[in-house]
Amino acid sequence: ASLAPSVVAGAYLEHAKDRRGLLFAPTVSSAAMMADALTGAGITAELVHGAMAGNERRAVLRRFETGATQVLSNCMVLTEGFDSPSASACVIARPTRSAPLYVQMAGRVLRPYPGKEHALVLDVVGATAKHSLASLATLAGAAGASFSLGQRGRCALGPAGRRGGG
Repeated sequence: ASLAPSVVAGAYLEHAKDRRGLLFAPTVSSAAMMADALTGAGITAELVHGAMAGNERRAVLRRFETGATQVLSNCMVLTEGFDSPSASACVIARPTRSAPLYVQMAGRVLRPYPGKEHALVLDVVGATAKHSLASLATLAGAAGASFSLGQRGRCALGPAGRRGGG
């Protein structure tokens, strides 16, 4: 038997025990094992997979939204079209060569939410070594750019050393 689920559960307890989270696994079987390991470690976790009946999936998602379930463990179900801005921990427990998939997984916890100051991405497979998240400078093609908040809190992008206005 693989030690990976217990290692992931230990990492979640160490770094994210008070956070609501999403776990992305490579297979439905591994997602189930991860959910079981988290539950065994005292973190309420449930499996979400594509073959679930619609009413069963809705019930699991509802429990997550109400806080009855702390972690949703899935394989390719919550990467697109799922929105739960209060989630603040993401466990990437599946390798990927796809930059868009990596961004989709990490992006699930990057949405703003009242009282949420930051998100945590736990990469337990090294996907972060191959991919990175885009910043405003990346998107604007401005290497070495600086950022400032201008009037009315608008973000301004400018050359390094200059402050933008707004």
